[in-house]
Amino acid sequence: MKIQGFKCALYGLLVATLVVCLMPSSSHSGIPHFDKLVHFTNYTILGFFAAKSYPQPSYFTRLFPALLIFGFIIEVLQGLSGYRTFSLLDMLANGAGLIFAGILVRGSIYR
Repeated sequence: MKIQGFKCALYGLLVATLVVCLMPSSSHSGIPHFDKLVHFTNYTILGFFAAKSYPQPSYFTRLFPALLIFGFIIEVLQGLSGYRTFSLLDMLANGAGLIFAGILVRGSIYR
């Protein structure tokens, strides 16, 4: 996939993440902390597409903090919504997913 394709996918994923995270949550998997796995997976995917969209070695200096701030803003908005809650554990799962994405693509970013 070309860089433009990764960028389109990244921006689409960011919008989808924002919309889904601000919708009322009606499903519970029954698996304890399953939502943390969802956060980890989503932010791994976001981190991967961010790293592929901007291949210069700026993932941990620019993209990683920007995506962490994006996740923090979503958590604050959820806390203010009245039907979702603010969660530090969700932010921790987001950060872990971003770190994992950075590890996965690090070799291809810095070559």
